[in-house]
Amino acid sequence: MLEIETGDRKGLEMAAAETFPGEEFEARVSALGASAGRELPALAEWLEDYGVAALFVRPGAEGSPPVTAVLYTYDGSSRFALRRLSVEEFLADIELDPETAFGDYRAIAASGGEWEMGPWSSPDIPPLTVPVRTLLAEVDALLWPSTAPLAAPDGAQHAERLAGLLAELCATYPTGDGGAVASVEIQHQTGARHRVEVQAGQLEWLASLIKNELETCRNAHADGNGMCAHCAGTGEAGQGR
Repeated sequence: MLEIETGDRKGLEMAAAETFPGEEFEARVSALGASAGRELPALAEWLEDYGVAALFVRPGAEGSPPVTAVLYTYDGSSRFALRRLSVEEFLADIELDPETAFGDYRAIAASGGEWEMGPWSSPDIPPLTVPVRTLLAEVDALLWPSTAPLAAPDGAQHAERLAGLLAELCATYPTGDGGAVASVEIQHQTGARHRVEVQAGQLEWLASLIKNELETCRNAHADGNGMCAHCAGTGEAGQGR
């Protein structure tokens, strides 16, 4: 597994085409979403220790570099650098070997763990905040931009992440009341289906979660009491059940 050192900028400290102040970050990234192609947020998060703050790839780009990277400057200021470069140049700059860096995740996915996010038994495999399959889809989009879709359909990534998180919850915390009694299916408008088997107690969890969230939203109104229904205003886990 590739070792990552915090703040390891390597070749990325080369002069960038453009820099901008930190207060413009959100606006710049939003604008890049409309002009620089597909955003790769999960991969950018994984590469944060390499100095990557945001990452975009434009499929089928001809005559211009397909990768747009927003980078931390680490110069004592809050400025960011914006660079446009080829896939090969980007990988060379951060000294990243994709086969080594993501081989463990591909093995996890191949063994049926595509929905997992970690942590895993090996401390050398960094845990994720998205399912393994989501990260690998973004890695493939970067490595082969000419064949990658311009962007995931609206909401598709969120639907997949929701199903992955629900599957992890149900697998990690069984309620001990027998086997699955129902399934929760999330179907995106593209036709993609994600099904999760749940136990009776887990159905109760989900019902309570939605009920408490609805009540919390009502309490947040101007005429509400401002109380979080999940914790019953105590700030302690489990109090709102």
